[in-house]
Amino acid sequence: VLPTQVLPEQARTEKHWWYDPSYRRDLNVNSAIAQPDHDERLIISNAEEVYSMKGYAYAGGGRRVTKVEISLDEGSSWKLADIVYPEDLYRAVCYSDPIFGTLDLTERETSFCWCFWSYEVKVRHLTESNAIIVRAMDEGMCVQQSQMYWNATGMMNNWYFRVAITKGVVEGREVLHFEHPTMAGTVAGGWMERFKSTGQDILDPSFGTQSISQGKEGVPLKANDDANEMIDPAVTRKITMDELRAQDREKPWFVVKGEVYDGTPFLEEHPGGPDSILLVAGENATDDFMAIHSPEAKAKMRKYHIGTLVESNSTRTASADDSVHDPSAPFLHKSTWKDVTLLSVSEISPDSKIFRFALDKPDRALGLPVGQHVFVRLTRKNGETVQRAYTPVSLQDAQGSIDFLVKIYFPSSEYPQGGKMTMGFHELTVGDTVQIKGPIGSFIWEGNGIASWRGVKKTARNLGLICAGSGITPILQVLRAVLNDKEDRETKLWLLDSNRTEQDILCREELDALYVHHGQSRHLQNPPHRNGRATDNYRFLIHHTLSKPKDAETWSFSVGRINDEMLRAHLPPPDAPDALVLICGPDRLIKDTVQPGLQRIGWDTSKTLVIF
Repeated sequence: VLPTQVLPEQARTEKHWWYDPSYRRDLNVNSAIAQPDHDERLIISNAEEVYSMKGYAYAGGGRRVTKVEISLDEGSSWKLADIVYPEDLYRAVCYSDPIFGTLDLTERETSFCWCFWSYEVKVRHLTESNAIIVRAMDEGMCVQQSQMYWNATGMMNNWYFRVAITKGVVEGREVLHFEHPTMAGTVAGGWMERFKSTGQDILDPSFGTQSISQGKEGVPLKANDDANEMIDPAVTRKITMDELRAQDREKPWFVVKGEVYDGTPFLEEHPGGPDSILLVAGENATDDFMAIHSPEAKAKMRKYHIGTLVESNSTRTASADDSVHDPSAPFLHKSTWKDVTLLSVSEISPDSKIFRFALDKPDRALGLPVGQHVFVRLTRKNGETVQRAYTPVSLQDAQGSIDFLVKIYFPSSEYPQGGKMTMGFHELTVGDTVQIKGPIGSFIWEGNGIASWRGVKKTARNLGLICAGSGITPILQVLRAVLNDKEDRETKLWLLDSNRTEQDILCREELDALYVHHGQSRHLQNPPHRNGRATDNYRFLIHHTLSKPKDAETWSFSVGRINDEMLRAHLPPPDAPDALVLICGPDRLIKDTVQPGLQRIGWDTSKTLVIF
């Protein structure tokens, strides 16, 4: 448990904190409420009935929990709960087994197991309370504290366990709704999340009178809606569907729960990239937005709120499209999520796999232009919904299925939970479904030296291709399209592929096969050069660089991260006619290395650098 003054970034960079024995601790005393459960509703028929509250408590270092107390008035007064110690049963008799030996705890007083507490209260007292609070004390007289001890690891926060009580009336009967502080793992819910979204202090909570209302079918609704925090009450503009559709898609407006937001100011800073916003321009993005954004992200939307959507003379909604139900149309649809079913998983390397999913019909075309991506959405086993963009590695004319090459980011010391999306893929089993929609992206390779970028067609006869790790997927689609195009004999390609180890080079067999049929690799026969660049005799060149090669002496290509010299030597020259550079990789590679590096050697990246 690190000191409160040590911030997360400091803990990551200053490793000595983790090895200082001063900050290693036994478990502290802690307790929790199990009954009432989170989201439990108690319909009151007799206020004099008795309700049994239950939970557990524990302490560290073998110390026994000696007291558990309950408060119904936010800590002003406390009542003693009854405690049961199941491990005491093992102290009553010495257990002996001819195979497993003897277990004798008759003279041992240390306690290492949970104890279980209970407290009976009249329902009437619950109706008069705004929260149930529990705290425990161990035999060292250590007691849970009223406020959280914040620390960078988020561990050992043994403050009071509080369950909020919300009151309401459903079908004429009084109902109590119980809300725990938070949910296990990354599942949304709990009064802490609700307090945070409404600007209340979760570190010093106060539970005043709240109410719940009756839903359409008599189901109590939660008192707060995250969408309410997204609305600026000062905004009174009314926006019609016709106005929404007419808005420039490069300056996107989108709709969440009937309110219109301008996505233009945060296009570049958006963690999911600009494409995820451009995809829903002029559309109802409610389901996507509410499913994956945190309360903090939703609260930030208030300053981008520009109006309320109203009915217009147009009867056709923004998301309506007859092609969704056309059996002859391609499978993908830009604004409609569609289910695909996992058919198989093929291991490519220890941390990379190809996931093949079936479309709705075996003869259905996917409908994905070269250079475009799709959004994939899945629900993890812990209930969390995650989504991100992927470029399939399916062949362009494939029908009935779609293949995704996914590098799995397993949990590590640096990222204890691993990659949310890739671990979601890792959890899938054959028969599971995910959802996809698209196409998305600002770049399309149309063929025979013609590209469409940001809606403008241009000739591109010299393509520099840069990728790292699984960033090979969109690059591979372009390579296939150019080199297998029988009408195109002029477009030249330079591939610079960066990885950690040789084993991490994905799709290498296919890359080598494309070289054999169409190009020249630098590690064979030393092709003729002019100023360090291939001559017109060679159409396709490959160059790899590894940051951690197994044997640098025998490795034929570069060692180290991409640098200016590699960009100069293994890409077309910046003054080459009709040149573009396409890149797919981590943000740090793009923004800190490649983009400034290209500018230093003479490229105008605003006109020539395509970022997937």
